[in-house]
Amino acid sequence: MKDLVSSDLFQKVSKTSLTLPTYDYTVGVKQGSVINIKPRIGEFEVITKRSIVNGNEHFETSPAKAFTYADVLLVRRYVSKEGESVVSKTPAFAVNVKVSSSANGSFKYVTMMFRYSLAEDICKSINDVREKRATDVEKGKAFYCILEDNGLNIDSWQSDIIENGGTFKFAQYKKKYDMNFISANLYESDTAKYGPSQETTVNSTQSKL
Repeated sequence: MKDLVSSDLFQKVSKTSLTLPTYDYTVGVKQGSVINIKPRIGEFEVITKRSIVNGNEHFETSPAKAFTYADVLLVRRYVSKEGESVVSKTPAFAVNVKVSSSANGSFKYVTMMFRYSLAEDICKSINDVREKRATDVEKGKAFYCILEDNGLNIDSWQSDIIENGGTFKFAQYKKKYDMNFISANLYESDTAKYGPSQETTVNSTQSKL
């Protein structure tokens, strides 16, 4: 099974140069194709190596940079109730998707984020189901449902979407303070839970999220 994050493919798509990006904060069903960009997702680091050190998971990282899809650490800094400075880092698999463009070259994008799931975990989880070693996807289930909804698997994701720039559908919704991502079919089947059937800004009074 091919990896979700391929260094060769990353080098290929990272040569793409795009300008004037705007993050799309509207909720609803989207359709787009992957792009190489440094996303506006707050502070983050790109994971370059994963290992176990003294029984604990350890990540080597590089500073925030442009990517098409990558394993990342989302960094959150805050002050605890006791007045102490805290740094929290959450691992995630991230995919940048261009969802619209205009004649002047500007475009809108979103960064699909699958928190607490890395590419290796997602591949293994999907492969375990395919090989009947498991009955359900444990890691990256939302990403798996998006693939299924578009008639894709891990291999066709690489060939159709990454290598050939194909488009795919998904949905974005807001839960508490974070944007989350699910299949378009699931979103439309339960808009009472995920939001309105038509796109609207996340600050709209119509969004009951």
